[in-house]
Amino acid sequence: AAYLMLASPSIKRTTRRKRFTKAIARTGIVSDSVVPEAPGGEHDVRPPPGSILRMARALTGLPPTYGNRVELLTENDQAFRHIEEALAAAQSHIWAEYFIIQSDETGHRFLDLLAARARAGVQVRLLFDAVGSWRIDTARLAAIVAAGGQVEAFLPFNPLRRRWAVHLRNHRKMIVIDGKLGFTGGMNVGDEYSGRARNKGLRHYRDSHLAISGPAVGDLAQTFCEDWTFASGQALDCTPDPEPEPGSDYTVAIIPSGPDQQHNAHTLVTFTGISSAQERVYLTSPYFIPEASVMQALIGAAVRGVDVRVLVPETCDVAMVGPAGRAFFPDLAAAGVRIFEYRPSMLHAKTLVVDGEWGIVGSANWDIRSFRLNFE
Repeated sequence: AAYLMLASPSIKRTTRRKRFTKAIARTGIVSDSVVPEAPGGEHDVRPPPGSILRMARALTGLPPTYGNRVELLTENDQAFRHIEEALAAAQSHIWAEYFIIQSDETGHRFLDLLAARARAGVQVRLLFDAVGSWRIDTARLAAIVAAGGQVEAFLPFNPLRRRWAVHLRNHRKMIVIDGKLGFTGGMNVGDEYSGRARNKGLRHYRDSHLAISGPAVGDLAQTFCEDWTFASGQALDCTPDPEPEPGSDYTVAIIPSGPDQQHNAHTLVTFTGISSAQERVYLTSPYFIPEASVMQALIGAAVRGVDVRVLVPETCDVAMVGPAGRAFFPDLAAAGVRIFEYRPSMLHAKTLVVDGEWGIVGSANWDIRSFRLNFE
């Protein structure tokens, strides 16, 4: 009922405009019929038919790339130390895009760093979700602008206007620094993510994030350019893809998803990955309310003898989500799915590992918002 009450009459209109923006950013041509292919590079991977990477490319138009260095960041204080050091060392530009930027010590440090780099002559662009970051420190945003940076809100929430959307939120969390280093994953900007809340004995999150260098950073930059153009109306030229990292051979596919896609990339990649698993499927999600198709994929994999494990928080920070998610447990358990609850803190990681061969670390949850409504 709440979904119907708050549903926006402009969802189709907004998603169509987002598709047009993507097409123009990639090809210069307005198109609403196909997934426009991003400009290719010499480090693109040409996946064989039937592979999950082939599907990702077809759904997003972003070719997987090789020669990437990837660092998994699971210790929150380590992750934010890495991010803050990288921001402080930026020389050319910082493009940052977040669902939540809290008005707390971590959020203030983040915004102050952006203002400092803008004063130093670094091109700073910050895109934040208008609903997720409703408590953002506006004085610090003004300081970034005064220093020469640019700030935009994604789909500002205004119920007095005819066209607005409480749904269609930008749930992405990513940074591109100098076109060479990128961060993305599940961590927003706030004390509960950085470890500062834990040090104060307050509620804190266990999360997963990635630091990426190499050609895949170009696809993160492409995603930011498209979102920035949509939110601001200003065209933004993407930087060329970085060269492969010496001695690094990770193949990475950046998989943006959202309601602007004819076929949601997050939904189809996870469904197909689970359905094609031969040995094991390990997934973590803070908000686990799977669609029927994904539910059947999990059950089907377990019945085939695949080791399927689901890790969720013991106590969810959204009160109604915990009981709603547990309603799916009996059918999953009856099929052989093993379900675990994480106790030390609020689990916020969104990950999937299939057969030990490939995995996903990202911003998307296993619920209707991430499957259908959010940009991930």
